Amino acid sequence: MNDLKPIPGLESYYSATKDGRIYSHRQNDFMHPSISKNGYNIVRLCLGSLRPCFKVSRLVAATYLDLNLSDRLIEVDHGLLGKLNDSIDNLSLLSHYNHTLKHCGRLGIDDIDHKMCARCKIVKSKLLFHKNKNLKDGLHSYCKTCRNKRTW
Repeated sequence: MNDLKPIPGLESYYSATKDGRIYSHRQNDFMHPSISKNGYNIVRLCLGSLRPCFKVSRLVAATYLDLNLSDRLIEVDHGLLGKLNDSIDNLSLLSHYNHTLKHCGRLGIDDIDHKMCARCKIVKSKLLFHKNKNLKDGLHSYCKTCRNKRTW
C-alpha cells in the first residue's frame, strides 16, 4: 500500500498505483474496473451525487504524469503492452494530433491523403470531406457523413 499516490483533484477519495490500479478510500479496497465498448479499463467514481466513468489509464496518467483530468487536448497513449495494461510503464502523453498521426502510421495511412473527422473520430480519405477555402487545410473538420446527420 506504500505505492499509493492520491489522484489530483480527488485526493481524499481515490488513489492510484504505478501498476494501474485505483484504490477507493471510502471502501478501503481496490476498485474492479469494467471494460468499455472501445476495450479500455474504466471505473465509475462516486463524486457526491455524480457517478462519472473514467478511463483507468487517464487517472493513472493524472497521478504520475501530471495530466489535468479536464484537459481533452492531451491523450493518453498505450504502448506495446496493449489497451488493458494501465501501468505507468505502458502509458505516455501525446497531443490529439500526434496521437492520431501515430495510429495512422500504424495503420499504414498517411496524413497527406487522410484526415480525422472531429465528430466520429475516424480517419478517412480527404475526398470524404466538404471543401472550404476559408479553413487552414481547405476542408471542413466533419466528414460528409457526419455533416449530413444534422444531429447537433
